[in-house]
Amino acid sequence: MFDRSQIIIDNIEDDIKILLSSLNDRTNWNQRCKDELENLKTALLKRKYKTFLGHPNRYHLSAIGESCLYDVPLDRRGELKDFRGMRVRIVCVSSGRYTRLLMAGVVSETPKDLQVKRKTPEYVFPEHVAADVMYKSPRYLAIRQAGSSANHMRTRRGEPINLDGVDFVLFDGLLRQPIALFRHGEGGTIRGGLIGYREDDHSYETPHSAVRSLIKESARRSWLFS
Repeated sequence: MFDRSQIIIDNIEDDIKILLSSLNDRTNWNQRCKDELENLKTALLKRKYKTFLGHPNRYHLSAIGESCLYDVPLDRRGELKDFRGMRVRIVCVSSGRYTRLLMAGVVSETPKDLQVKRKTPEYVFPEHVAADVMYKSPRYLAIRQAGSSANHMRTRRGEPINLDGVDFVLFDGLLRQPIALFRHGEGGTIRGGLIGYREDDHSYETPHSAVRSLIKESARRSWLFS
């Protein structure tokens, strides 16, 4: 994952760029395109490109054949950690409903004056008191709905959130917005669901299992909050 402002235009003129240009010259998807895509993936594998799944909101590539360059920070984690301090080309080689199959490989070393470490993230939460907290980690906070500031009860798009019957709200301090709602269920269970996702709430045995599950789910469905 990286910010759109960190994208570098893919201006590397090599055999990969020739294959990309030919593939992107298509007007429809036919057998020629399929063959060119296979040739591209074979060429990328020969250059030891790494294959991984990524969401368009996180890597900013959507269509097959799209590519960009990116300077990988020295303390990078995740799929690109093996390329720390390097400038990589990232290529989209397959598209799905939510994610894309991407391939990344080194094109050069990042210039020394551009080698950086990622900034320490700043987490922002609404004002609250300790008695209202159901769950807290450096990035996430779940608090009683009654203790939530009305100013934070809107989505990033500014849409109001329906709090009828809601007992707890889960905030993402990095995104600076609420991402999930919880209600007490029968037999001491907790029911919860992501904000903006049209699916029935799920039932969980404990508050912590509910929060942990929806934190993972929010990462998988990050487009809901962008």
